[in-house]
Amino acid sequence: MYERLKAWEEKKQARLAKERQKAEDEEKQRIEKARAARVSSSTLYSHVESKIKRERVAVDDARVAVAETAAQEAIVAREHAERAAEHDRRQAVAAEEARRSAEAAKTRAETTAVVAKEQASTATALLEALRLKVSREAKARAEAKEIAEALGGRDLERNPMFPKKKILRIRLAEEFDGRVSAEFRQRDDESGDKGVSLLMGRVYATRSVEPQCVLFDEALSDLECARWWQRHQGRKSFQPTKMGAAMQRTRALGEGGGGKAKGPSSKS
Repeated sequence: MYERLKAWEEKKQARLAKERQKAEDEEKQRIEKARAARVSSSTLYSHVESKIKRERVAVDDARVAVAETAAQEAIVAREHAERAAEHDRRQAVAAEEARRSAEAAKTRAETTAVVAKEQASTATALLEALRLKVSREAKARAEAKEIAEALGGRDLERNPMFPKKKILRIRLAEEFDGRVSAEFRQRDDESGDKGVSLLMGRVYATRSVEPQCVLFDEALSDLECARWWQRHQGRKSFQPTKMGAAMQRTRALGEGGGGKAKGPSSKS
């Protein structure tokens, strides 16, 4: 009986072991199938995933390339803009320097022109002043010569007895008797010229009243006086008497030919 139970137990254990083995084998198979299924699924979608990945990478690469190209173009554009700006800046600086140089040159030229104009004006004024001086001196010399020739070396005298008068002596004072009662002034009616009068006196030798001096207003110039005398010296009343001529010759010999007639013989 025991033997049968033991045998039955052994069979039972063997059957249980077989079932466990079968269950384990089935579990292993299931696991293997699941694993195989997973590997197969992974293998199935790996190509798609790789393509998508490659496309994504390609898109990303394209985007990167576009971005790099844009960045490079931006760099080139910026460098070009910087070079253009630098060129414009240099041109502006050069233009400003040229403008300042031209302005300075213009200022120098204007200053030089002003100085030259002032110098020319000064030189012109000096030349004109010199010309006028030379002209006045030449005129003065010519007038002095004309006066000397017209008056025969005599001078137009001044005498306090006849203020504001220029006196030209016609005859020597010694020809007249010197009496005040015989001396008087009268207008020169023969010429009728304004500003001219005669100082009359009694001639000692002939006892006649004759002109002894011509009196000119001081408003008349020496040249006008000399020319008046040159026009009228031929009058008979202005001619020297024989005694007067002899006295003038004697005086000229005594003074070496340089003697001058005295002023009026007396006060009036």
